[in-house]
Amino acid sequence: MLFALACAFFHLGNAAMLPLLNQRLAVTAAAADSAPLLWTGVAIVVAQLTMIPVALWVARSQRFDVAWFVYAAILVLPVRGVLAYAFTSEWNNIPVQVLDGIAAGALGVATPLLVQRFTQGNGRFNTSLGFVMTLQGIGAALSPALANTVVGAGQHFALAFATLAAGALLALPFFWLAQRSSRRVRRLSSSARSDRLPSASRRATSCRSRPASRS
Repeated sequence: MLFALACAFFHLGNAAMLPLLNQRLAVTAAAADSAPLLWTGVAIVVAQLTMIPVALWVARSQRFDVAWFVYAAILVLPVRGVLAYAFTSEWNNIPVQVLDGIAAGALGVATPLLVQRFTQGNGRFNTSLGFVMTLQGIGAALSPALANTVVGAGQHFALAFATLAAGALLALPFFWLAQRSSRRVRRLSSSARSDRLPSASRRATSCRSRPASRS
């Protein structure tokens, strides 16, 4: 549940970021003599080209625990929002979308791995993953509504970027709590297994030491 909420807040801050960039670019295109459709395509391609190697790295990494990649993905979003807030040039879409590719590549691979970790031994992986994906979808669906409400008729794009970045930061405490809860469950499970082993060993020793009955 906690991890699902973390993913929901992540996508609440992430989903509307690129559409909002393109919306601002379209509004300022006439004055800046830029091509919003071209820059939209460039932004999408940059994000995908960044996401692929990051996803491969996360999947193959043995040096870092997968949880650290989720922390990195969450912390990247406020930086992305600050860049979008501070710089309005069409060239700003490129670094913003590089960060998008980093976050999406890391979280896309880490999500099923962490769900498997959190549900290990209880046989509820598919149900839990479906629940996480559902909350992700809800967060992603609410993100454009939140962004456009903040932008409003006054075109407050900077405030909308700041709001999305703040929303993404809410994922951080939920993920930290999910990690803490998972570690506590694993410790309790390990302690229960270690308590069962001595008793099983004693029963086996007792059975071996019992004299065989004579006919």
